[in-house]
Amino acid sequence: VFGAKWQELYNEIVSMRAACGEAHLKVILGTGDLATLRNVMLASMVAMMAGADFIKTSTGKESVNATLPVGLAMVRA
Repeated sequence: VFGAKWQELYNEIVSMRAACGEAHLKVILGTGDLATLRNVMLASMVAMMAGADFIKTSTGKESVNATLPVGLAMVRA
């Protein structure tokens, strides 16, 4: 989420949730691109508030992937 476009993220996930119907929605967060633990926590909260059934970190596309501090930020959200 670049430029703190949290409302746009929320709206996009709500749309995906509606498109999923009865299926589970997993949101994969590119935590390596979120820059701060605060952003990781906010993205996690927004995803869950928008209806994600699961959230997880990306583990292969970014230069920095899942780390213990990132995991803790997601769990605390």
